[in-house]
Amino acid sequence: DLPQLERYRILLVSFAVITEYALIWGLPAQLLMNEVEDTANAIYCEVSWYLKNTVPLRKYLLMTLMRSQKGVSIRAGNYHVINNETVVLMLKTAYSFYTFLQTLN
Repeated sequence: DLPQLERYRILLVSFAVITEYALIWGLPAQLLMNEVEDTANAIYCEVSWYLKNTVPLRKYLLMTLMRSQKGVSIRAGNYHVINNETVVLMLKTAYSFYTFLQTLN
């Protein structure tokens, strides 16, 4: 049986790791994906790229529009896409594993 102080230390370290993953990796990745999506919507809806006076910029606007519609993602080891959904999935899995281990005692 672990002493009370050791349990608190494990809990604190676990909380720090989860917070780091959520705030350092998950949230910025999700914000980046949202911004790319908003860029495509802004170019299509708010810029009059189809007018004659925007012919010099049209090529650049259309390339930006096409690229932003493709989407962007940050991957962990080229395996998992990191976003808010991944963070929630990680938390659910960790909690399920924790409750399973508690039932073994």
